[in-house]
Amino acid sequence: MAIINKLFIHQFRNLTSQYITPCKNINLFIGGNAQGKTNLIEAIYYLGHNRSFKAKTIKEVINFNTDKFQLDAEIDKNKIKLKKSNNKSTISINQKNH
Repeated sequence: MAIINKLFIHQFRNLTSQYITPCKNINLFIGGNAQGKTNLIEAIYYLGHNRSFKAKTIKEVINFNTDKFQLDAEIDKNKIKLKKSNNKSTISINQKNH
């Protein structure tokens, strides 16, 4: 199983700039309706699958005030970066584009 050591979410749905260092055991995300809990889970899913489990188009997951989003993570000992806009997608693992 892969372990997320660090996660940075930028302009993904209503998450404008979030930096998370999860605990190695259990992590709880508690909040009211429409505060971003599902968006956090969706961002993690997107990082692993390069697609959403909810949205059909990229425009639906990009924050309203911008034209792109970025997800950065340290997973095990690998650094993953996913940048997406309406017309461009960049994925890098340990600073090498794929």
